Formats: sequence, structure tokens, C-alpha cells
Amino acid sequence: SLMILFYTLFPSVVSRVALSFSCEHYGVGMHRKSLMTEALSVTCYSVDHYTVLATVGIPGILIYIAIIPTLIALLLVKQRRAQTLYPSQENYDPKWTLRFGFMFAGYKEGYEWWETVVMLRKCCFVLLAIFLRQYGAAPQVVAASMVLIVALSAALQHLPYQHVEHNRIETLGIQACLLQLMVALLCNLVQDNGDNNAGENANRLGPKSTAFLIAVVFGSTMGFFYVMVRSTIQGSLETKGAVGKMANCLSCRKG
Repeated sequence: SLMILFYTLFPSVVSRVALSFSCEHYGVGMHRKSLMTEALSVTCYSVDHYTVLATVGIPGILIYIAIIPTLIALLLVKQRRAQTLYPSQENYDPKWTLRFGFMFAGYKEGYEWWETVVMLRKCCFVLLAIFLRQYGAAPQVVAASMVLIVALSAALQHLPYQHVEHNRIETLGIQACLLQLMVALLCNLVQDNGDNNAGENANRLGPKSTAFLIAVVFGSTMGFFYVMVRSTIQGSLETKGAVGKMANCLSCRKG
């Protein structure tokens, strides 16, 4: 239960810890100040800020991003080498499946640590969104796209899942996210609001850009869910219950 809770709250905890490093600039010229985003009474890089970093920020980053995911990966690798992790292994022990099955189930032997890579990918999104906030949306989108490109390349090279369809769904999901980010950046850069002046409307999407962005986001999302549901149904032909009946019914109709 604690492991599931940790995995569920992982992005939120990382986000809250990373906010201790986030600063916002206020004022102009001699009166310009850098204040903590979540505590405007604290000046960045002052004694109070360094205290927060030393007691919350740095320990939290080390524990939640480095130590815990690394320990989980090392433990799974150790149990796999001891032949106790997978049901096909000689000394299989069910307790590891009960405790960590949601972390490695579905992966090939030798890739039981891959979920740690996924957790680190989530960390990168959170950290980039916080540290690049002051530079605007474009740098955030570009940085997130770089993370997705690396993740897509790694997924295509290793294909860590046991089932072919799972690898296909994983890569398709990353591609859909990457497409949505690139289209959002394009629509943000191409202004069609009819206002060429650098005023209040300069950062607003026009009607054409908005319609195109909505169509791409909803279209790619619905396409991803269609592929996922279809793959789930096709892989459930021998499953008992409503899912199996539905899969066989759709299979008969298709035939």
C-alpha cells in the first residue's frame, strides 16, 4: 500500500519540493526583487531561502528523485538475478509480485527497472515546468519535447514490454504527446488575431489557431484511446466475463 501511495503521489511530491527552488522577479530597476514563488515574504538566495533549500529542497530532491527510485530498481534487479521475481523463474516468490507487481508486470525480463525510467521522465516534466516558468511557454514546450524525443528513442530501441501491442501503445502515446506540444508551440508562435501590435492580445491565440489546436489535441487523444481499447479487446478473446464476450462479439462481426 505504501509503494502504491508513493507511486501515485510521486509527481505531486516532486512538484511541491521543486517549488522551493522557484523564484519570481518583481519590480523594475533598483526596486527589482527576486522572491520565492510559494512564499513572497522570502527573498531568493537569502539566509531564509538557503534554509528552505537545505531542509526541504535538496533533501527532497535526493530522496524522491535519486534515492528511492534507484533503490527500487536495484531491488528488482537483485530479485530477478536471484530467480525470485518472475513466475517463470526457478525460485519464484509471490511476495515480490504482491509488493512490486505494478512496477514490473508486463516488462521483459531484464527490464524490470524500466518503470523507474518512466518516473524520472515525469520528474523531468515537473522540474522543467517549474524552472523554466519565468522564461515563458516556448522554452517549456521545447524542453518537454526534448524529453519526449529521448523517451521515444529509448522506447523504440529497447521495446521493454513483453507484448508487441504494449510497445506500440507506449510509443504511440509518446508520439501523440509530442505532436500536441509541437502544435501548441506552433499555434502560440503564429498569431492570427489580426493584431500586429505588441499589446495585450499579442500572446492570445486567434480563432484559427485555437480551432486547429483543439482539433489536433482531441483528434490525437481519441486516436490513441481507440488504438488502446481495440488492442485491449483483441487481447481479451480468451478472457472470461463481459470483456471476453465483447471481444468475441466484435471479432465475429469483423469476420
